Amino acid sequence: NKVDKKMNDLPDFLSQILHKVECAEAVFITDIYGIVLAKAEKSQVVMDSLLMYSNAAEQASKCGLGETESMIAFYEDQIFVHISDAPLVITFVGSDSLNVALILEIAEDIKSQLGQLKNGVDKVTDMFE
Repeated sequence: NKVDKKMNDLPDFLSQILHKVECAEAVFITDIYGIVLAKAEKSQVVMDSLLMYSNAAEQASKCGLGETESMIAFYEDQIFVHISDAPLVITFVGSDSLNVALILEIAEDIKSQLGQLKNGVDKVTDMFE
């Protein structure tokens, strides 16, 4: 595994990941509504951009190809990589040289560290359904 499984503190874990991914500026764990549950940042990121994934994934699912597993958005000088781990979304933000292949390679390792948070969000969501 490329991710140290001994990390117990989520912000420290995310910071460790952030420093392993070349050209990454931030990593966020959000719920499907874009509410930030945990983050690590090297520089400030515009938070409005975190809401894009849920809307885009919902529209993409209407194409009949199944649920969206990940989505990559390329902009003039930034890249956003959104990875679904319902009810969570993992988002990396980086420069236009962001190592997207590495992010996709370590995605399952990251997801494996989010079980407790994921269960907590599921429980809260179930309370409101």
